[in-house]
Amino acid sequence: MRLRILTALAVSAILAPLAAAQGDITQAQLDSARTAVESARKQTVARNMNFSDSTATKFWPVYDAYRGEMAKIRRREWEALHALVTAPDSLKNAQLDKALGSWLSARKAEQQLREDYVPKFRKVLTVRQVVRYFQIEHRLDLVLQLAVAEEIPLVQ
Repeated sequence: MRLRILTALAVSAILAPLAAAQGDITQAQLDSARTAVESARKQTVARNMNFSDSTATKFWPVYDAYRGEMAKIRRREWEALHALVTAPDSLKNAQLDKALGSWLSARKAEQQLREDYVPKFRKVLTVRQVVRYFQIEHRLDLVLQLAVAEEIPLVQ
């Protein structure tokens, strides 16, 4: 059930820029939705990792830094996707190609960030815990991506 709530919150946060462009949502509402998504994600991680107090004390600052950097990359990714999806028919191929490049670049940056953070997480967790953490992140990301994919139309 909590995964459904996280999915609904994430879809709201991701699709909100589309609505915001049409004047249906305020920046405060968008920020609130993003905060709710991150809070639900953090609670899901906490519930599934079962950290001791000492491990949690070391883990959460690394997690917060990681998620903060990931949020910046995701924002770039969704802005590029938004540009692609809302592109008018008159948009030139070069402009579409630039937006596509931005979207793909952000996807690569996400993977690079994951790789960059493995050693940082490894300093505060066992290898088994690092693997479990990234499995949880991956599952959350898949659910969110599927929910968003169902809502965002294909480029015409």
